[in-house]
Amino acid sequence: AQNAENALPQEYTIKGGSPVSPDDNWTVQYQLYLATDSPPDQYKLAYVEMKLKHTFNELRAERIQKKKLDKQLALIEAKLQEKFFKVHVVQANFEQLFREGAYNQFTFTALWSVVLNHFDIPHQIIQESGNLFLMAGKLPQQQEVRFPKVRRKELPPEQYLHDYAF
Repeated sequence: AQNAENALPQEYTIKGGSPVSPDDNWTVQYQLYLATDSPPDQYKLAYVEMKLKHTFNELRAERIQKKKLDKQLALIEAKLQEKFFKVHVVQANFEQLFREGAYNQFTFTALWSVVLNHFDIPHQIIQESGNLFLMAGKLPQQQEVRFPKVRRKELPPEQYLHDYAF
């Protein structure tokens, strides 16, 4: 009986949420990305998951998994630009990316990594001289995914962005 008390549970519960299997890696990943000042609540997490699932379904409908790496990356780039990367904000966080379309090099790289993971596209995140970029694919077809030099728009500092309505 004492061993059972010290054993890790088969499931754990997100604060205020429902049980999550330890195999559900993407929920844990989103929680880490969304953890800024306080743990994300179940509604924020559900909203992010809904937006991502919708994006994954749209990419799947375009038969992304049957395409070569260069076409896969082009499809992902177009979809992420259309749905998420709206305004460049230096201090943006992962939640703002989904609510406002506010992004920076960290949220840009994190979202790309989530999408590449989902479609089992091997990649590495590389830091070079204070910049982040991804190397996607396997050698010799590896390709770089870099934060865009031309940004879509600039917003005022983060304190001027409106609060989110949950």
